[in-house]
Amino acid sequence: MLTSEYVSKQINDLVSKYDFPFPAIQDVYNGLRDCDHPNYAAQQLRYLNNLVSAAKATRKTIWFYFMWNIVLFNHKELEVFL
Repeated sequence: MLTSEYVSKQINDLVSKYDFPFPAIQDVYNGLRDCDHPNYAAQQLRYLNNLVSAAKATRKTIWFYFMWNIVLFNHKELEVFL
């Protein structure tokens, strides 16, 4: 059985892993705010999955940002010692 909690977790996972176009996020948010039925939430989840499949959402590169900040931090430390 489809539950709101399951669909909510799936939507949160997608939003945490991908950068979606802002209008798409607004549509999903407004739709879920207006209707809390699990089947409607599942429709919104399919919409987000379709955006990922169509390459309209890009994978977040947290590792890149993390490594880049380490490089910048280490570079600043080197400047202090030079």
